[in-house]
Amino acid sequence: RLAARAFKTAPMPDWVLPEAAAHKGRPAPIYLELFDAQYRFHADGRTERFAHVVVAGTDPNKMQNEGQQFIPFDPRYERVEVHRAQLLRGAERIDVLARLKPRFLVNDTVRSTVYQGRVNAVFQLSDYRVGDRLELAWSVVSHNPLLGRQVSVLDSWSRTALPIWNRRAAYFIPEALPARVSLSPNDDTRRSRQAKIEREETTANGVRRLVFADRDLPLLPTEGSMASGAVQNDYLMVSSFADWAAVASWGNALFAQAAKPQGEAYRALLADLRRIDGDAARAAAALQWVQRESG
Repeated sequence: RLAARAFKTAPMPDWVLPEAAAHKGRPAPIYLELFDAQYRFHADGRTERFAHVVVAGTDPNKMQNEGQQFIPFDPRYERVEVHRAQLLRGAERIDVLARLKPRFLVNDTVRSTVYQGRVNAVFQLSDYRVGDRLELAWSVVSHNPLLGRQVSVLDSWSRTALPIWNRRAAYFIPEALPARVSLSPNDDTRRSRQAKIEREETTANGVRRLVFADRDLPLLPTEGSMASGAVQNDYLMVSSFADWAAVASWGNALFAQAAKPQGEAYRALLADLRRIDGDAARAAAALQWVQRESG
């Protein structure tokens, strides 16, 4: 229920950059003609992430798989707005936005022992054929209460499953927000796009705008033989933390807050759980409470 309330359709945001001129690359069994991600940050810590993709392919089986799309989000502090969903079939544009009937699946594996609260909004487009191009645009509006007024974003540049014809990322940062944008390159220098990514920075009306662009990104393979912890992609990172000492200070404040006594409802819940006989029964009751509260 909580996830359903955080998901809606809405017009395209007025702050995003217009679509870039489409460069045509080499078709593949499945590929992205466009992968555009734009972020607008606010001085109070709010973040708006806009995504715009166009998926196409030549393999009917792979295209059928891509007809099922996922939008991950945390409904406790994020909401999803879908702006566009259409099939581009030759010169025809078939609007399928009204047909989207998302299901909401908890984004935790069976093996996970930690409930994270993230959800996948899943929707299936059944009439997706070879020759079609699937265009989707959506936003995730977020204000993580743990981050407060800080912002922190990690954006992977390439994709392990899909080559990309046109890749762009744009960041809108108010000058009052001391956030930095940096590129962390792939440890495998043969596959890093660092030298090919174009960067443009402008400032207007108190807002810094940084735009990164690239073309003809091949499918990114992963090397199982690389050392544990090796970076196997290029990443764009945005952070308003001044340094690691600032990160440590932020984390210490969270631990201090968690150590404080909680509200009456929380104390009553603990009292109820303590009255249940047996560890397994108590754990089951606690899990049911978490699932009920998360909607």
